[in-house]
Formats: sequence, C-alpha cells, structure tokens
Amino acid sequence: MTFPLSTTSATLLSCGFGAGYVAPLYLWRPAKVGPGKDRNHPDVIKSRLLAITFSSLIDCGIVYYIASRTIAGNISSTLSLLGFQWPTNSRSFLLTPVIYGGTLLSCALSRRFPQHESLRSWTGIRNYLVAPITEEIVFRSCCLAFAGLAGQSLGYQVWVTPLYFGIAHLHHGWETYKQGGKSRRALQRAITATLIQFTYTSLFGAFASFLTVRTQSILPALISHVFCNFMGLPSMFSEEENHPKSKYLLYTAHLAGIIGFSYLLFPWTM
Repeated sequence: MTFPLSTTSATLLSCGFGAGYVAPLYLWRPAKVGPGKDRNHPDVIKSRLLAITFSSLIDCGIVYYIASRTIAGNISSTLSLLGFQWPTNSRSFLLTPVIYGGTLLSCALSRRFPQHESLRSWTGIRNYLVAPITEEIVFRSCCLAFAGLAGQSLGYQVWVTPLYFGIAHLHHGWETYKQGGKSRRALQRAITATLIQFTYTSLFGAFASFLTVRTQSILPALISHVFCNFMGLPSMFSEEENHPKSKYLLYTAHLAGIIGFSYLLFPWTM
C-alpha cells in the first residue's frame, strides 16, 4: 500500500519541527537567558512565547501545504488531520483526573490546590496556556499528522512520536547547568533533572498521543496537559506527611485511580 508521505520524510519533518520549536529560544537574542535574566524573567518569557507561537503557526502551514498536495486536502480536511475538532468520546477529558484521584483527595483534605502561578503572571500564561497549546500543536497535531500520512502504526504513533516531545525538553538541562555555574555539581544536577524530565515528558507524550489518535482530536490531550501542569506530579509521600491520619485513605484513592485509569483507558477513548 502506497502512502502520501515516506517514513523518512515524516521523521525528518518531525525532527525539523522539534528543532524549530527550540532553536529560536537560543538563537533569537531577546529570547536568550543571560546575566540577571533567567527563563522566568518576564522579558524572556514574552519573547519565547512569541517565538514558539510563530513556530507553531508555521508548522501548521507546512502540514496544510503537504496535505493539499498529497491527499487533495482543503482547510477543513487539514483541520481534521491536525485533530482540531471535538473528540469522538467526551469522557476522554476525565481520564487524567481519574489517575490523580489520590492527589485530588489530598487537595480536598487540605481545602486548597497545589501552589501555582497566577494566570495574571507571564509565568502562569506560559505554563498553563501558551506552552501547552503550542506543544500539543507541534508535537501532537503536526507530528501525528505526518506519522498518519506515512502510514505509521498505532504503536509507532503512541511510543515513538513522543520522543520528539521528550527530546525537545532536554535543553532545560543546559540552562540548569549554566545557572549552576557550570560546576561538576551543577552538571550532576542537570543530568538528573534532565533524565527525570525526559522520562516524564515522553510518558505523558505517549498518553497524549494515544488520546489524540483514539479520539481523533487534540483537545483531550491539551486539557490533560494543562491539568498536569497545574497539578504537578503526584507525590504520595508529601501527601501522607500532610495528612497522616488519612494515609490509608490516600493510598486507597491512589490505587483506585490507577485501577480506574487502566480500566477506563480504552472504553473512554472509543
């Protein structure tokens, strides 16, 4: 069976999109960190948000250009190819809160959510709006569109395309190393943090890709991305310290969340 795009072309385009997402952060002077300006400085954040937004729009344009010449795609079919439509199963939006059952119970016991940045701050706008939207557009919509045009299997789309997403986060290790004074200790800290982040982002990317392919929509993955950024990683041990009298209830809630997520993963994405 002949597919509109070769595997090599799809891979090279996806790699190019990943590089194009990160490169401006280091090549465009206003977006670069420097003395007195780390990645959380408002000027750096605004410049980087502008860069990744522009990059995402360019990537969507490239997908439209290729689709229009390979599958006679128009605007409507390209939007569908990118997953810019309502999911086939609305319950897919609830899968991520299910696996956070223990953490949500801890929040209820504390009567507050985890500390987070305000949406009125540039850090909050980056973490909860622009970064999730642009990352899902580039690493889910566009990369999965190319994988689909190349006829890649579900396994490839779920487990391989997220590696572009994980690799794109490796640059944070360099920033950690620089901010630590480029010492041996800073290098060790950067390597450890980078490996953890690469693992987490790749695993989340696999889940987000699964959601996107199964529901034919980017929306469940996008909402899950925002939710995870807002809640942070679940921490059973800190939750137990905060609520020692409810630790067994929290254990049960975490276990129920994992079991529920595993049981509902396929039915809620049909």
